[in-house]
Amino acid sequence: MREHTLAPKKHQLRGYVRIGKFSTNDDRYPTGQGFSIIIIDELSGAHICDVTMTIEAFGTAINSQADCVFELRPQFAGKRHEHKTEVVTISSAVEKIGYGKRRDAHPAIDKLFAAYEIDGWKARREDIWNNHRRKGNTAEVTFDRYVEVQP
Repeated sequence: MREHTLAPKKHQLRGYVRIGKFSTNDDRYPTGQGFSIIIIDELSGAHICDVTMTIEAFGTAINSQADCVFELRPQFAGKRHEHKTEVVTISSAVEKIGYGKRRDAHPAIDKLFAAYEIDGWKARREDIWNNHRRKGNTAEVTFDRYVEVQP
């Protein structure tokens, strides 16, 4: 962890800001480029707020205000991120799911993870399709959760 220059006051959290330029094919960015501002909570490591804007808007925002879009994820702020890996046996029903539907919600995938997704744990479901994590009919699947910090 980096050393902070500011000590948080009551009801404040430590975090980081990342500002960067990106390229995109999104029609909302006429030049094909934009700027992102990401606020990262130190404790959880989660992106709490992702702001994106055109390059022109970013230039305006330096000394004024400008239009942007943002995604806010306050549910992770101030929580501790935990992760674990479990070996999951892939059922034949899951194997039969077609390639194009792999990442979509599917009853067979829901059933596969039901016994594991308890107490706030959420599977990285794409792990079951990752050849680097597969061994025969099993896969090493990572599970994540965010928990309240005990004082």
